[in-house]
Amino acid sequence: MTNVSLHETVIILDFGSQYTQLIARRVREAGVYCEILPFNAPVEAINARSPRGLIFSGGPSSVYAQDAPKPHPQLLDAIDCPKLGICYGLQVFAEELGGAVVASPNREFGYARLKILDVTSRLFGGLPEEMDVWMSHGDHVSEVPPGFRVTALTDDALNAIEDESRGIFGVQFHPEVAHTPLGAQVLRNFLFAVCGCRGDWSPEAVVEEQVNRIRTQLGETGRVVCGLSGGVDSTVAAALVHKAVGDRQTCIFVDNGLLREGEFESTLSLLRQSMKLNIVGVQAGDLFLEALRGITDPEEKRKRIRPGSYPPG
Repeated sequence: MTNVSLHETVIILDFGSQYTQLIARRVREAGVYCEILPFNAPVEAINARSPRGLIFSGGPSSVYAQDAPKPHPQLLDAIDCPKLGICYGLQVFAEELGGAVVASPNREFGYARLKILDVTSRLFGGLPEEMDVWMSHGDHVSEVPPGFRVTALTDDALNAIEDESRGIFGVQFHPEVAHTPLGAQVLRNFLFAVCGCRGDWSPEAVVEEQVNRIRTQLGETGRVVCGLSGGVDSTVAAALVHKAVGDRQTCIFVDNGLLREGEFESTLSLLRQSMKLNIVGVQAGDLFLEALRGITDPEEKRKRIRPGSYPPG
């Protein structure tokens, strides 16, 4: 896992949006490390990560519904960093801070024309006064909370508010989707102009950090045994350790009798030749299949063939 203390971190609180992972992707594409946490993550868990910024995702709920997902009641005051609310996240800010959210007479879904009212807003720096944005919401903010000002709107409703003094910003549109052509710049403005991030994270940097950590842990003579399934997780782990210590790692790939015909041999060859792994192939199909004899329940099958569960031999 990434040693996040080496990098600035932005936290995304997930309120059930289908776009939450896309928000994370846009943040990481900007060179900023981020993590996704559930909407009700404890304040202590968030503060432990020392976030430079906090993003509230969208979501399918209405903030005035009885079972609406809400963050910790003291979260907005207890987390000392700038905050950005997207769609439902904006509505959470408005409802929690004394504004009002109501059902829209006409649900906005699709393209809309955003008109920026304040070009001095750090969130919209360097952007044109009008731009296409993507909407997907059934509610809208009807009353702005005390201390907030409207910075952008569409023909149907206000679409961005902010309280610069508290570092709280909200947009009704979705800057994370490709249908908002300039949305990535809105997120970059939040990350760099508002949060002051440096943008020092990259996937390549993660690889080098992990390799250095592995070398430090193993020292000059330590050896590693890796149980390799051929799946993504174990193969990536094996590749990282191999990059760090080479043949001091021994990988073990077990044929459990449930692979496709020829898959054991082809996978073993691929891992040896393409990845240059020091790997041992073990054909143990009879052992596993014997453990499954007469078993029809899928969950019981999984239990019987998982590591440590098959009969000794």
